[in-house]
Amino acid sequence: MELIAPTIFDNELIDYFADNGVTSVYGKLPVDFMGGGHETAMLRNVGWKELKEHIQHCQKYGMDFNYVMNSTCMGLSEFDNDARRRIFNFFDLVSEAGVRSVTVSNPNLLQMIKTNHEHLKVKVSACCYVKSVGEVKYWEDLGADIIVLDPLQVNRDFKTLKGIARVAKAELELIVNNNCFQYCPEIYNHQNFLSHSSHHSLKNSIEQDYSYNWCSRERLREPANFLIADWIRPEDVTHYEQIGYKRFKFTDRNTPVEFLKKRAAAYHARHYDGNLLDLIQHFAYRDSVEADAYLSNIHIDNRKLDDYLKIFLRSECKAKDCGDKCRYCFDYATDAITRDVAFCEAHVSEKIQINDQKNARDYVMNNKPVTYIPAVQL
Repeated sequence: MELIAPTIFDNELIDYFADNGVTSVYGKLPVDFMGGGHETAMLRNVGWKELKEHIQHCQKYGMDFNYVMNSTCMGLSEFDNDARRRIFNFFDLVSEAGVRSVTVSNPNLLQMIKTNHEHLKVKVSACCYVKSVGEVKYWEDLGADIIVLDPLQVNRDFKTLKGIARVAKAELELIVNNNCFQYCPEIYNHQNFLSHSSHHSLKNSIEQDYSYNWCSRERLREPANFLIADWIRPEDVTHYEQIGYKRFKFTDRNTPVEFLKKRAAAYHARHYDGNLLDLIQHFAYRDSVEADAYLSNIHIDNRKLDDYLKIFLRSECKAKDCGDKCRYCFDYATDAITRDVAFCEAHVSEKIQINDQKNARDYVMNNKPVTYIPAVQL
């Protein structure tokens, strides 16, 4: 297994990763011309000097540093000659800093790199939502070296996973703890929001993340939604290895050191006793609730999920009538998840208010205070 980890530019954490099977890390400067998949405000404030020194520390262990430039929208700048000169200059700068691999979401960028910076290995981001043999071949034809598959669509679709693994020439990578809804309808809107909010040209701060408030609200409202997701437990990695996958990536770049260590150790050992939320809870998105509050009030017993993957190994999920005719995940949630109901009720109400468009109009147009409603009864 090759384990790919996020970096927060902490050299001591790299030392720990080296002892726990991590072969590559990924990260980026908080502000750059290219943009990426996370808000600038959520990333550690480092500059070119720190980047170069950190890469050198990674190289002591033979650990690759992958620079992330996976914005899904660059505002057409990749087609403007002045902007293209800046893009080529940026490739020069990251190369001089010691970067030897990058992650992109834009096919034009991939071709620019492969034509002019052949020494850079290029990874196709999960933000490209690659979920079929045809899409894999498309990116391979452009020169992709590594392709991260869309976790929402394929992590629990073993028929598709097997088909892709049989024909792919590029290396394939799976994200193990993304913790998004399976087949999430918000994903495209959310990724564009994150891309624009990571770009250097964005002047104003963003107060709320509409998409993340929606999905975190749905988890608080219905605990089964913690399971109707795309994560891969440490114990289940072996099922993916058996069909040809060896690269496994965990997130996220704003996660506290304590939890990054837990995640590296758990996936390296292929085992974790405790709250699965320790491994899958997001820290990098703008939420009205602190991540620690979820961990204190919601517990997913990982041991009670030991047989959970079996149904996905033998059948497809996406054609089933989830919640009405199929109650598989709901039954598992009843047994495996305990939660503080008062905490969930209060924060479901809060998230409804944050995303309420009547409140938003009153606040923006008339500077009226938000009208609060009582806690929702779950």
